[in-house]
Amino acid sequence: MKKNNLNLFAVTLVASGIIGIATGCSTETTDPKVVKVAFAECGFGRQYLVEWEKGYNAMYPNDPIELDLEGDSQMTQNILTRITTETNLPDLVMVLSTNWEAWAVQGYLADLNDVYEADSLDGKGTLMKDFIEPAILNYGNVNGKYYAVPWSTGPSGIIYNVDMFEKYLSDSYSPQMSDGLECCVDALPSLFVKYSTAKYKYKQLLIDILLDKTPIGNYKRICDYAIESIMEANLW
Repeated sequence: MKKNNLNLFAVTLVASGIIGIATGCSTETTDPKVVKVAFAECGFGRQYLVEWEKGYNAMYPNDPIELDLEGDSQMTQNILTRITTETNLPDLVMVLSTNWEAWAVQGYLADLNDVYEADSLDGKGTLMKDFIEPAILNYGNVNGKYYAVPWSTGPSGIIYNVDMFEKYLSDSYSPQMSDGLECCVDALPSLFVKYSTAKYKYKQLLIDILLDKTPIGNYKRICDYAIESIMEANLW
């Protein structure tokens, strides 16, 4: 059975566009090439892609593209069925976390070695992969081939006051992710008053959380904690 290959993550589109330019631009305007992009619309993604399309077409008007965007907050969960059944497949996928390594081994994803090894067009002979931090360069590598491009990198973790936990929490209490999230979001309105000079940053953070529909367990989404915080503090 013939398998349709997918490029994983939206950053692949940027690199692929650069490769297209390097292999030769047309001197005559052509009809836009339609690229279907399926992405997890959870507070990020759409505006980035819209702005990228505008910027690319302004820079290369003779080789325009048109992004057919399909955003869904549940795309990370739903794309698996579409890939394994080869139903309504997009050209690119941008999701939060997947078992893409298994998809690569099974032949569902496109080999991106030509993207990683391509000239960056900076005039210095720098390759695209040279812009990726060495520590994460092999993130998208499976069996010597690249199949994915990281969206971003950053630290993650939890910092808490050990003494406070020991003093106020019973031995039977088992902290959950939602507990910490609820405490953090509930604290944001009070920070507006205590740190008034940074009020804008805290408001923006609360709005970002409000737009995030990522589910937490089976009963809540991240945005629900922002809604509760806003209602309790009578902010709006």
